[in-house]
Amino acid sequence: MKKYFILLSALLFLSIRFPSLANDSMHMHHSEISIPEQNGHPSVGGLSGSIVDGVRVVQVKASRYKFEPSPIVVRLGEKVKIVLTSTDVTHGLNIPEFNVNIISKPGKPQSAEFIAGKKGTYHAHCSVYCGPGHSAMHVSFVVVE
Repeated sequence: MKKYFILLSALLFLSIRFPSLANDSMHMHHSEISIPEQNGHPSVGGLSGSIVDGVRVVQVKASRYKFEPSPIVVRLGEKVKIVLTSTDVTHGLNIPEFNVNIISKPGKPQSAEFIAGKKGTYHAHCSVYCGPGHSAMHVSFVVVE
């Protein structure tokens, strides 16, 4: 019983100390994603990264408690290489639908390659506890035609 009281007290403390962690307004919703379009299609400027030897290379910077760029936008069918670089503490980038989980220590880029084979907007998040704002560290991974 004492353990449950301590756990409940800790959760109460965290919710009072860091109210934004429980605030749904911090989570990105599909309607909030804005991708520049021309004639109904995403413009080249709306895509993340650049093409290098036929692979879309996206440099993703992770820092407490955000990813840049946000959102990450690629084309359907592209081979994608995400290079994750942490600027402060160890971070991870997990995109479950594509079996991607990259972990980067500060200043030590890590990468993963995969095919963006499914159109849609997918939830991605930090997969390594990085501090009190960790639960709010999300980014959308968007695959467009």
